Amino acid sequence: MHYYQFHISDWALHTSHLDIEEEAIYRRLLDYYYDTEQPIPTETQRVIRRLRLGAHTDLVGLILEEFFIKKADGWHNLRADKEIAEYNAKAETARANGKKGGRPKKQKQLFAVNERPEKTQLDNLANPEKTKLKANQEPQTTNQKPLTTSDEAINFTSCTLVSLPPPLKRPNHQTLIDEWQPSSATLEALAKLHRIPEQFTAEQLVEFKTYWRDRADPKTSWDAAFLTRCPQQWKRNGVAWLKVSDGQFIDKHTDRSWAEGL
Repeated sequence: MHYYQFHISDWALHTSHLDIEEEAIYRRLLDYYYDTEQPIPTETQRVIRRLRLGAHTDLVGLILEEFFIKKADGWHNLRADKEIAEYNAKAETARANGKKGGRPKKQKQLFAVNERPEKTQLDNLANPEKTKLKANQEPQTTNQKPLTTSDEAINFTSCTLVSLPPPLKRPNHQTLIDEWQPSSATLEALAKLHRIPEQFTAEQLVEFKTYWRDRADPKTSWDAAFLTRCPQQWKRNGVAWLKVSDGQFIDKHTDRSWAEGL
């Protein structure tokens, strides 16, 4: 064998009472066992010499008596015998497949998942002498009944179609209605935080409602949408709006604090 499975937990469980020399001797004996695929001979001098264990002859005998079973042909390890037998069985199967050209291919299914088997039956009915089917043979199921007209074909196709349910509306999303008005907190934020004039906010509210009402696009919070759009419009055309607006606004804001948001 070129390799074998080594289970660390099993090894630790069964060798926890061994010291470092005894564990090393046991491992060398197992490696020899798997390499030769043969039991260790009862005359161990040749094996001991090959494994360079001449100074540990007594320990070799103790390990053999504890982990191996003495039979007529030598010392056997039951776990190793099982692994070698399984390895040889797989190797023999691989050799047999190799002589046949490789591993046999899987058989393809007669029909695909969405393929109609009744189509094959129609071909058979068209040639009863070849298939040895009687002309008056009754179909076993309704799906095997041959299609005679285009109307029946259309009906059959429509019956197999599955109608999908309409898409579900996103939760907590609402369309904009004419009665909607921004909350007092939103108006206060626009006036104090962004320093946007109330008249400009009122004009933007009309444009905002007209824009989104035509699109019928639902949103989770229309206040949040307006609180985002209005400052963007103010930064974009706030100066132009002030030039054409009531001059009283500029008189009331001589410190030009209104321009900080532009």
